[in-house]
Amino acid sequence: GVIHVLSDSIAQITERTLLVTREPTISGPDFARTARFGAFGAADGAVSHGWFLSLDAVVGESGAVSETIIKVAADQLVYTPLFCIWFLAAFVVLEGRDPRLIPTVLRAEWAELLRGNIGFFLPLTFLIYGMVPRDERVLAFGAGSLVYTWILSLWNNARGEARVAANLELCSLGEDDDCQPMPTAPPRSRAFLSIGVRRALVDTRRRVLGMRR
Repeated sequence: GVIHVLSDSIAQITERTLLVTREPTISGPDFARTARFGAFGAADGAVSHGWFLSLDAVVGESGAVSETIIKVAADQLVYTPLFCIWFLAAFVVLEGRDPRLIPTVLRAEWAELLRGNIGFFLPLTFLIYGMVPRDERVLAFGAGSLVYTWILSLWNNARGEARVAANLELCSLGEDDDCQPMPTAPPRSRAFLSIGVRRALVDTRRRVLGMRR
């Protein structure tokens, strides 16, 4: 849990540092977001610990090349896909969204999260299982998890902003004061339209209407 809290805090500092020049009024730390990552991290830490112990008990812990290959394969083919499901489903609930959205979220984002996880942890896992003594693996995986969870927090927040952007209303520059909704793109492509672009369109409409008055 501590690693997840620290990683999310660093991720938020990173986001504020990158956005401060574009959005001077950006808000302070999101403690609710950090609390969600802390809660998930506490639960995930217990599950991961049990997984490592079980894997050592079943496969062995001599450090042989064959054992390392089996452990890495089990980690990437069994644990990692389940972790991605567990993460996405947990955050639907922790963010207060309808649990019935979980299947939709999994279909849309599970493969992307899985690819990123494997790309980061595959070489790291092979290195740790093959070279790090069992008593030091928790520390080694903890260091790797600190970096990975920082990336994961940035990714998770970005997809949240994409959901917000997809729900923002675009207005045409009509002569009346009422917002005339513009045609929207299909959900998959619309999600890539940034919040900044949508806000700029709405702000432009307001300035034009102000000039006409």
